[in-house]
Amino acid sequence: LLDRFSGDLLQEAVLSSPEPDVGAAILRSLVRANLFLIPLDEQGVWYRFHHLFQEMLRHRLKQGSTLPLRQAVYHKASIWYERQGLLEEAIAHALLAADHQRAVRLIEQNLHVAMNAEDWRRIDRWLGRLPVERTASPVILVAAAVLEHFRHHINATADLIEKAAAMIEQERQVGQGDEARQQEWSYWLGAVYVFRAQHRHFLGEADACIHFATEALTLLPQEWRFLRALAEFYRISGLQQAGRTADAVRYARQRLEEQRSSPDQMTLRIFLGLGAIYHSVPDTFALEQLTPAFIQLSSDLDRPISLGWAHYLRGWMLYQSAQVADAESHFRIVVQDAHRVHLRAAIDSYTGLALTLAAQGRFDEAKAAVDGMSRYITDLNVINLLPIADSLKIRLRLMQGERARIPVVDNLTGQLTFSLWEVPALTTVRAILASGEAARLAEADEILTICRARAATTHSGRVAIEVGLLTTMYYALQENVPFALRELRDAVKLAAPGGMIQPFREIGPSLHPYLNMLPLPAPERKFIQQVVAVTPPSHAPDPTTISSDLRNGDSTPMLYRERILADLTHRELEVLLLLAQQRTDAEIAEALVITPATVKKHAGNIYRKLAVKNRRQAVARAQVSGILPLAQ
Repeated sequence: LLDRFSGDLLQEAVLSSPEPDVGAAILRSLVRANLFLIPLDEQGVWYRFHHLFQEMLRHRLKQGSTLPLRQAVYHKASIWYERQGLLEEAIAHALLAADHQRAVRLIEQNLHVAMNAEDWRRIDRWLGRLPVERTASPVILVAAAVLEHFRHHINATADLIEKAAAMIEQERQVGQGDEARQQEWSYWLGAVYVFRAQHRHFLGEADACIHFATEALTLLPQEWRFLRALAEFYRISGLQQAGRTADAVRYARQRLEEQRSSPDQMTLRIFLGLGAIYHSVPDTFALEQLTPAFIQLSSDLDRPISLGWAHYLRGWMLYQSAQVADAESHFRIVVQDAHRVHLRAAIDSYTGLALTLAAQGRFDEAKAAVDGMSRYITDLNVINLLPIADSLKIRLRLMQGERARIPVVDNLTGQLTFSLWEVPALTTVRAILASGEAARLAEADEILTICRARAATTHSGRVAIEVGLLTTMYYALQENVPFALRELRDAVKLAAPGGMIQPFREIGPSLHPYLNMLPLPAPERKFIQQVVAVTPPSHAPDPTTISSDLRNGDSTPMLYRERILADLTHRELEVLLLLAQQRTDAEIAEALVITPATVKKHAGNIYRKLAVKNRRQAVARAQVSGILPLAQ
């Protein structure tokens, strides 16, 4: 009956003898008789039967009316395993004894221990063993919600939690007068409030998120560290989402100081809360200071989920500050342990790895990373996330300068939670802008308008920067220079304080003529110099270089420059940049994925608009007017 056994287990579950060491004595006699026993340890404490011999014995046992006997043995074994602290075996043997109530009770009593250890796979094993009809307990529903939380199924988590809440309320009504039981149900109500806070945060309802997180902290016992830590996380995140970033940072740092003497699960979630603030604002400099301690503590406490988040945030910080080679190693750490970390951290690390490889020109490896994401999504049966992988494939093609199909925007409302790095709707905008299809520009405008409003509501500077840069290129494509410069100026103001270089780099050299035109204070001009510095020299006009006429204070060249910029199309500006780099027509055609004949047509338009006769004169006129930097 037992897959493994020791003398103590035999004495408890099979013999039920009050005499000491009887089980050990019988075990020794079985060993001497050579009854196909296989030792499981060097000390000779644990044994099992050879599987063929065990199968024969079980077959003979089932031939008789032995069901009550078998269930009794399994029940006693479950009790013995529980006393030894071996919960997996205790639950398994309770189920073998058909004592489902006992199995549920064991899970309920020990759920917070598994949550504190961030061991969601253990919880998955427990629930996977329960028959369906036994999963309707309110606590089991909370356990199922925890699993969906780790899988980033926000709506499924919310559905389970509301079912659990209704059952808890019924139990509280039935059990009035039983103070101990009422207290226990109040603890689980605190768990309900944690996940209500999560759902409200997902919906962008910041005040409700803060309310439920605060209520949860008043109900949850101190030893339920994971749930209390999650409540603290959503209180911090709710404050940031409400636009109270300074309050959120102050509160988080105060809580970290309180945890300094005894860091634990709570400390890790507060680290994550701070990291989420700096990820959203965004602020790569603050993340650079925060993440080393977050990684170290997660490793010291052996908390794989926190460690996954810590490495993801470090990788994201390095990528956004254009340290792509260093970012790669952190994303790889997460994806190599993808089945132990939070699903969102894994998906975003696959995204980060693909973008990091693409930024280094390693497009085949980047595509392999996206394939790895697709396999991971399929393995976990979260196929609703496959559009993320499909979108990322299109984004990589665009980064490589290839033509890509324009994806259909599906479930824009769901995408606008911005909970994942890759937002398919924004990649649709990238594809529309790259195609130059005038008929699709209204669609791009609508998407960008909706995304801008959502980013403002949730105070997501990270998304606002991306939307601002794409809107810049939208106006550039329509030759609306003043509006393009306005959007670009706002994006620079958001990005410069936090060192967000990479979004500008991804847009490419088409952005540089507009960067060159921006009148900016010294700190933001220094940021633009950093953007240019990480772009290959052949693609990088110097935005801080101005013509001698402008240095002398003559406003006429500035007016002339603005008129020329208004006349030149977005594509003509790109061709002009490449003419200045002394590219041949064939090289320009290859770079812009057009024909040499089309290059000649654009060049002719440039010569006409600049009132010159050849490319050398065109470049010189552009330099004098401040469109291009002066020759060194």
